[in-house]
Order: sequence, then structure tokens, then C-alpha cells
Amino acid sequence: MGRIHQGLLRLIQLRSQNTAFMGAETEIVDTGNPHTLGYFLHARGQSVFVLANFSEREQRVDARLLRMLGCAERWWTCTRAAR
Repeated sequence: MGRIHQGLLRLIQLRSQNTAFMGAETEIVDTGNPHTLGYFLHARGQSVFVLANFSEREQRVDARLLRMLGCAERWWTCTRAAR
């Protein structure tokens, strides 16, 4: 299997294991970058932070903003109280 296919399978697995993706309330976050979209999904006591790049180029988001949102130095350790 190709790299893209493996990546998609991994995303599907993550989605199925996290209840925040199921019927979630969405909270949009201003990333300060017009090429990126940030949002939280809140459902059933879990939250997920999603940061999407809509540019063909690498984009940056201020780390201070991520820390204010409850994200640690690594993007995958972003935590926030679920609604």
C-alpha cells in the first residue's frame, strides 16, 4: 500500500476511536493566518483540535496562540476541557 493510503487508513482509525468526531459541537478558532483553519470538536466529554492548511505551501501559526488554547509544545498534546 502507498503512503497516502496508509495515512488515510490511520485517519479513519483515529476518527473511529475518538468520540469527539461523532456528532460534535464545533468551535472555530482564529489562527491569525488566512491560509489556515483551526477548530475544536467537542462531544461526549472529549475534544479534538484540528488545524488545517489550505495553502500549497507550509504555513505558520503563532505558538503563543496554541498555548493559550491549551496546547503544549507538541501539537498532539493539545488538551482543553470538553463542553
